[in-house]
Amino acid sequence: MNLEQKAKRAPEWWGDTTSDIPLFTRAKLVRNLKGYNFPLKASDDELEEVREIIAYAIEHSKKLKEFTTFKGEELSPEDRNFLWERFLISKTFLDSPKGKLVAISTDEDISIMVNDRDHLVIQSFASGLNIREAYHKANETAKILGLEYAYSEEWGHLTASPLEVGTGLRVAITLHLPALVLLRQYNFTVETLTPQGFIFHNLWGAGTTGYIFVVTNALTWAFREEIITPFEYLANALIKQENKAREVMNTHLADILEDKVTRSWGLLKYARLLSEEETWTYISGIRMGISMGLIFSAKELPRFTNLLLITRHSHLEKRTGRKLQQHIAEKERAELVKSFINGMEASS
Repeated sequence: MNLEQKAKRAPEWWGDTTSDIPLFTRAKLVRNLKGYNFPLKASDDELEEVREIIAYAIEHSKKLKEFTTFKGEELSPEDRNFLWERFLISKTFLDSPKGKLVAISTDEDISIMVNDRDHLVIQSFASGLNIREAYHKANETAKILGLEYAYSEEWGHLTASPLEVGTGLRVAITLHLPALVLLRQYNFTVETLTPQGFIFHNLWGAGTTGYIFVVTNALTWAFREEIITPFEYLANALIKQENKAREVMNTHLADILEDKVTRSWGLLKYARLLSEEETWTYISGIRMGISMGLIFSAKELPRFTNLLLITRHSHLEKRTGRKLQQHIAEKERAELVKSFINGMEASS
């Protein structure tokens, strides 16, 4: 796997081609090997044995042998940051790589982490709201590995965190909700849905930067359908709320809406320096404008969605082939965005 080439564009699952609201879905399955201490209690020798067992299973599977595997301690900090930006490894893996391993599919739609908080974390990604597709890929991967997992008839799959006992399944939907934030309805939405067992957080960290949010299930102690079906309902409900908020803005706050879209375009086109946070926020305005028919044609939506990822710091370092100080990264980011916009205008 050539990481420098990967830095030039986002994976296929990154973004829905028909709407700016749903971005992607992730299904995460947590498993531990029967008869071995969980990673936090295991010795270095035991961690190495678990890593070898799972690596062997991957390498000798007809369906998984094309995966690229990386041992944690063999990845440079820059490479780990790059994989983390692409959601292929966890923050724990990023910060403490020793004894860990990650296997990544060619299309980057499946990643298998070994010796994170648990022996095995299988992540599967799908574009938009393809929740069942993401789940089935993760579940099939767990079966293909052919390993014996720690399981209790009473409790289900055993995991390091009691919150993940049972199915070991966490579903996450990623949604772009700028109108709900701008109309100050987002906090009310979160407060309404949190007691129902859902957790909300910003894709990029704290606050509302970029207006992209992740919703996941708080508990995994349920049957598969009891986890997936509510998510399908929730996702469609949130999309309806966002579209309704956009209609309100378009009807009663048209000047503010159009200003946000055109201002975003102007700043992206002419800025000499762009931070990550500024880039996410301005691209958010453009993506919303495209979906509402205020700027550009719908075919440009995937291009701007791609920019969200490839302008991240480690992606810029991979593209340029050198480590970048913050000021230089902001300059490179602005130049990349400007080059993209000039190319788009020339071809239109």
